[in-house]
Amino acid sequence: MRIGVDAGGICSRKDSKYGNYTFSVNLLKSLLKFDKKNQYNSYAFCGKHNEDDFLRLPRVGFSYTMGLSSRLRKDNVFLSLNQYIPPFLNSKVLFFSHGLSYFFYPQFYKNVYHSFISQLKLSCERASVIITSSKRVKEEFTQCISCSKRVEVLPFGIPYDVLEESRKMRGSLNIREKRILYVGMDHPIKQVNKVVDIFNKVRKYDKEYTLYLVGVHSGYDNINGVKQLGFLNRRKLIELYKTSKYLITTSLYESFNFPVLESLMLGCDVIGLSSSIVPELKEHTFVIKEIDDAHGIILQGEKKHIAKNKLIDKFRWDKYVQKLTELYEG
Repeated sequence: MRIGVDAGGICSRKDSKYGNYTFSVNLLKSLLKFDKKNQYNSYAFCGKHNEDDFLRLPRVGFSYTMGLSSRLRKDNVFLSLNQYIPPFLNSKVLFFSHGLSYFFYPQFYKNVYHSFISQLKLSCERASVIITSSKRVKEEFTQCISCSKRVEVLPFGIPYDVLEESRKMRGSLNIREKRILYVGMDHPIKQVNKVVDIFNKVRKYDKEYTLYLVGVHSGYDNINGVKQLGFLNRRKLIELYKTSKYLITTSLYESFNFPVLESLMLGCDVIGLSSSIVPELKEHTFVIKEIDDAHGIILQGEKKHIAKNKLIDKFRWDKYVQKLTELYEG
């Protein structure tokens, strides 16, 4: 079969390569690695990925030319990886939903809310299957959205660079500094201010702790012990995971949250609000109901037993590809 792929997610700007970029790069690599049966036609508006030959399309009008190109190439299935179904398709569509935060918190998405809702409606009309990364999102589709389409849960695999580094760490003793991490966009739904509140309470009792805000560019540079690092490349980010004690996530909504999985695989404990931790990851993390529950965990030096082998078995790209390819004909 010929499978068209919206690979636009790999073309993220250097300062915004967050979850969708990580997903797109790792999935494209996995499709080539684990599926030798089907032919993939990947469409992007940036240069070639070193693992695959893309059809490079113009940035302006990308969605239209992608749809036309897929039609001309006679793709049998189209993978809408970026919550968008291009026009002119003449193939079976698998729609990948990266969550419904805009549906539940429209006040944070004023500029894009209507376009997201339009695509959500289109997915319920046009897609054959809607694919989510967590049971949470599936339940939201079935309970909160008037959508009768089949919804499948395919949890993401561990990013390859993190998996490789985790294997290198086996048997070694990493010294962890009294450092707290936040990794993600500086978006209102992430509630970065809550992370800073937790840190300030920790600092009242232990001045040795620092807070590194990865992905945050402004707003907290005048607070003692806080370092705003902006966007980091993967190598530098991995080093922080390996040498920090805790990662904190206080989002109002998460559909998967790659930094949680990455932290756990590299031995960094995770503290998060229930809304920030998907069901598949809760047993491995400190799930808190209130912000005030977090600083006690840090000051007491609590640690979870992180069962890396269990994580490796649960979050595998080969399993992801196997289940995905079954949907091409199912």
